[in-house]
Amino acid sequence: MPTSRPDDRAAPSTPEDVRARIDAGRVWLWENAAGEVVHLTGASLPSFGVSRIGPVYTPREHRGRGYASSTVAAVTARLLAQAERVCLFTDQANPISNRIYEALGFEPVTDMANLLIRRDVTTPAPV
Repeated sequence: MPTSRPDDRAAPSTPEDVRARIDAGRVWLWENAAGEVVHLTGASLPSFGVSRIGPVYTPREHRGRGYASSTVAAVTARLLAQAERVCLFTDQANPISNRIYEALGFEPVTDMANLLIRRDVTTPAPV
């Protein structure tokens, strides 16, 4: 999901998690002719045969050039060739990424919401 920042809604990653993805070849960077990184796509290590694509990030100044579309398509093809099932999460409010992912063959399955319930620490917990 190309946004103005990497996907910070996913589960927090530790440096060890990131290193494991890199070591496993699950992070792809696209460099332009000047050696500048213009896109990043990651994929989780498979869990029960399913890998999740993400994060997908292109800096704002490099968007609209097909970096995300091409990379997500190539990564998806690679994972499918390894007999992995592939999923991704997208922002429903981002019609551009949704069109791109649907054009690549991804289909909407379900809508999800992340809710955080916090207890008011000024009120004593029920006994």
